[in-house]
Amino acid sequence: MKKALFAGLLLLPLVFAFQYSKTVKCGECEPPANLARIGQGSHSATFSWHGVDESTGYKVWYVNGDYTSPEYFTAAANYTFTNLTSGVYTIYVKTVCDGGESSIIGVEDVLQL
Repeated sequence: MKKALFAGLLLLPLVFAFQYSKTVKCGECEPPANLARIGQGSHSATFSWHGVDESTGYKVWYVNGDYTSPEYFTAAANYTFTNLTSGVYTIYVKTVCDGGESSIIGVEDVLQL
């Protein structure tokens, strides 16, 4: 009886060693907030937003007429688009985090360049 109890106690740490699991949120990134233009150059415009603490970065892009830019990645809570012309732009941003990507926020802006 003592041997069986002792053997059971020795195995106890092994049983609990495989019971631990980390909870990971999948696809639950918070979206950024308050997207706005903060600067403008002769052919560029800088946009900023309130960042998300758990983000690994942000994907940003714009639509101008029928043209949709590629998605650009930035680790900062701002981005400067270059080689722009005057016109109406809709800027989009979404948060990237370990669990996926957030919903998209956007702002329409008229640029006079």
